[in-house]
Amino acid sequence: MSGQATKLDWLRPPGPLNIWKVIDGYEMLYDGTCSPIKISLQEIPPDRHDEVIEHMCTYFMNEDPACKSLKTKDDPQRKSDMIALWRHCLNQGLVVGAFTIDYFGRLSRLAAVNMLLVLTDYSELNLVDIVQKFSSPLAIRLFKMYYEISLKADVCKIYGVDKFIYSVGLSVAPPYRGQKLSQRLLEVRTDIGRYYGIKATASTFTTSVSQALAEQAGFKVAHIQYYANLVHKDGSPVYPNIETPDMRLMIKKLE
Repeated sequence: MSGQATKLDWLRPPGPLNIWKVIDGYEMLYDGTCSPIKISLQEIPPDRHDEVIEHMCTYFMNEDPACKSLKTKDDPQRKSDMIALWRHCLNQGLVVGAFTIDYFGRLSRLAAVNMLLVLTDYSELNLVDIVQKFSSPLAIRLFKMYYEISLKADVCKIYGVDKFIYSVGLSVAPPYRGQKLSQRLLEVRTDIGRYYGIKATASTFTTSVSQALAEQAGFKVAHIQYYANLVHKDGSPVYPNIETPDMRLMIKKLE
């Protein structure tokens, strides 16, 4: 894998990249018509890491309710901090991409990304180390807030495990929307967990659409956090003018 993960962190074992599933899909063309395609849901080739980061900056930062509320894409420090976290995920090796397959069977366009990482006791310590190097004080406070929310539903205790898969972002490019790619990416976590011996997963879903898709993929609500209840010490909202009422920590046993 490109780059190096922090010592003692979970790392994907060496070997060929895993293709979790190949599905039928379609691509929206410029003239408004749809072209049938095959889409590979798989681990990310090292030479596509920068493209994955660019995808997340282009789509996720512009559309995630929290990022939109805080105008993350317009804040160089917060943007840089999010990229550092995403690169950590890529270095672990568990991130899943949805790639179109061309006529010759090669990976072509990047259609979607699910930023995954494995959390263990060591991984959480490494994340703290990464966050301490953030350049944005607000990004550090937000990470602490999300960590405190995660403690309201202890995944390891609930399922009796010592590690689990967590997500820090899922995004589908516009030409590939409307064909349940998000749900497919959520569903392949079961395959990932079985292969790597990881028996649980959790994600914080920030929109009603993603929450509904997660339920369809077998996730259960473990905690609901209303944005209106998240305020700074001076009483001002953490997420001003946010477009959705709540975020939901949702969990699933991978069997």
